[in-house]
Amino acid sequence: MRKFAFGLALVFAIGLIAVPAMAEDEGKFTADGDVRLRWEYYGNYQDASDDGSSNDSFDAFPYRARLGVEGRFTDRAWGRVDLQAAGWFGDQLGNGGYPYPGSFGSSFVGGTQPYGAARNIGFVSLYQAFVTVEGGTFDFTAGRKEHAIGNELILGNNDFYNGLAFDGITLNGDFSSWDLNLWYHQLAETFSNREDVGLFGVDAAFEFGSFNFAPYVVYSKSHWDGLNTSTLPGGIRPVFLAPKHDLWTLGVIFGMPGDEDHTGIDFSVELAGQMGETDIDSTDPTTPAVDLKGYIFEGWFGFGFGGAGRIHIGTLYASGDDGTGVAANDNPNELTAWVPLFEDPHAMNRLGDLDLFSGFAIPGGNVADPLGFGMSNIWDINLGYDWWGGEKHHAKVAVHYFTRPEVANFGDSDPLAPGIQEYSDSIGTELDISYDYQYARNSKLEIGVATLFAGDFIKEWTSTLVNPGGYDDNITRIWAQLHLNWGK
Repeated sequence: MRKFAFGLALVFAIGLIAVPAMAEDEGKFTADGDVRLRWEYYGNYQDASDDGSSNDSFDAFPYRARLGVEGRFTDRAWGRVDLQAAGWFGDQLGNGGYPYPGSFGSSFVGGTQPYGAARNIGFVSLYQAFVTVEGGTFDFTAGRKEHAIGNELILGNNDFYNGLAFDGITLNGDFSSWDLNLWYHQLAETFSNREDVGLFGVDAAFEFGSFNFAPYVVYSKSHWDGLNTSTLPGGIRPVFLAPKHDLWTLGVIFGMPGDEDHTGIDFSVELAGQMGETDIDSTDPTTPAVDLKGYIFEGWFGFGFGGAGRIHIGTLYASGDDGTGVAANDNPNELTAWVPLFEDPHAMNRLGDLDLFSGFAIPGGNVADPLGFGMSNIWDINLGYDWWGGEKHHAKVAVHYFTRPEVANFGDSDPLAPGIQEYSDSIGTELDISYDYQYARNSKLEIGVATLFAGDFIKEWTSTLVNPGGYDDNITRIWAQLHLNWGK
């Protein structure tokens, strides 16, 4: 009843605000769109092994096409609708999605509930559909729409893959030197007495001369009853987001953007912490809640030399948890690992272009995170160089060194990998090289290659999954992409 009353009031409010005044361009609509075609090659991506099996290598031809219509209804209201087709060549059954990394958001509830970009599959789907009512200082938006916060560490649009849009409402305040967003995203509809999964938040952006300051608060909740995810496999407890959870994420971004000429200093620092609790087994009221206490840090410092390019050094640290349940220092009622929300794993070469750390996956492998890493319990130190040749050419190279802040200690040995008492923290070193060519205003070509030189942890980890001796062959990804757009 409350949901019905709220929805009815919302519809009437939009109508009362938007209808009275007609705009001169009322009824005028414009169309735009884009097409992206990509070839990708994966080597040893599933098991870090060149053992002659079918997992050694494969290629795929993913595609994505969007058609958008935008127009103004009155002088205070406008709207947009985007249709999307996404999949890969040979996908005759319309399963859509993406063949390997980037099927993002699908592991939201134990890897079973489709959220975010996972909704945008099949031959044709509704990617965006929203109406914005302009009220002067404040604008109100309702519908399905992309939403990015800052550097997209918390919420992003996942543009390298099939995109990410949220259903909900947003109130945006635009002031002289700062912006404010208050929003609610509904992530699931249960059609029952169980409470829906919701994402609430407020984010702001302030400008102080050359500096930016952007705090945010995100709250996620679900109070589903009668579900038990405690039996799901994995060395990291499958917490995000269990049937019943309350999770607060508080963060801040401080930085100085670079200029268009790529000269001088630029930097960014983002720090976020989490608190809350989750009940993995809501079928048993005696099951103690698990306290959530993760945190994450991302930052970089860059210096541009103009025509000579830009060099930068950066890091990303996401807290971990041994998660074994048997280690002497393990608290079964506390999770200190960072719980990823809906970040864009590919933005800004975040954690490398291999995208091995995309999503909070269940260890043991899935199509979004084949080696079971997830963007949790990860420390990345990276160094990179960018070069621009006018407006048409851009090349970059980056080196990442990955380790795990927390490693599992099994005492005598891991029962799944005899002889391993404590896992190594060394995941490996990744080298990324890419080049893009802006052929024309509406067309761009891109090629890239990314290789991870596997560390000891991969050999130890794969020994629990595929081979008692473990695998540690290099993991490679190569892609070539054509992106066309019009009307933008």
